[in-house]
Amino acid sequence: MARIDSLGFDESDCPVIIEYKRHSNENVINQGLFYLDWLLAHRVELRCLVMKMLDKDAADEIEWTGTRLLCIGADFTRYGEHAVQQIPRNIELIRYKFFGDDLLLFELLNAQSVPDAIAVRPALAGSEAEPANPDATGKLPLDEQLASVSPQIRDLYGLTTGYLHVLGDDAQEKRLSSGPHFGD
Repeated sequence: MARIDSLGFDESDCPVIIEYKRHSNENVINQGLFYLDWLLAHRVELRCLVMKMLDKDAADEIEWTGTRLLCIGADFTRYGEHAVQQIPRNIELIRYKFFGDDLLLFELLNAQSVPDAIAVRPALAGSEAEPANPDATGKLPLDEQLASVSPQIRDLYGLTTGYLHVLGDDAQEKRLSSGPHFGD
């Protein structure tokens, strides 16, 4: 197996795979998807590695639901950009461009986001996809959480999410199992 270019954690403790390619004809999306599925299938191994390199607390903090793939390349085909929107995974396509010798621009071209990266299982040929378990985190679904709080909290939640949606495509909603929950 080839090696993942970069593997790290974001500010929410979600694993992030970063794949880099210099040219648009290199298949960075397919390669990144292979690594993403491999990582999700080998969560125990990564957790053990984090425990060995850092500590048990860091390993316990890994937020698998937000696992994502960043593909960074000089350009992407329109077919690749379209394909990312059809794939139920957290994927971001980022184009880079040099300006002279000392300026570098990163441009977010496309982002696909799913609420739970580990609940999405691609169907194998000839098999039926397993349904996602909405209670995997042990928390109530959002609509049930909102139903159990005061109207003021529901209104505040509505105003906040409404504002975030107005920000455009650069702002994305991501619900994490380790985040704050209503009624906790």
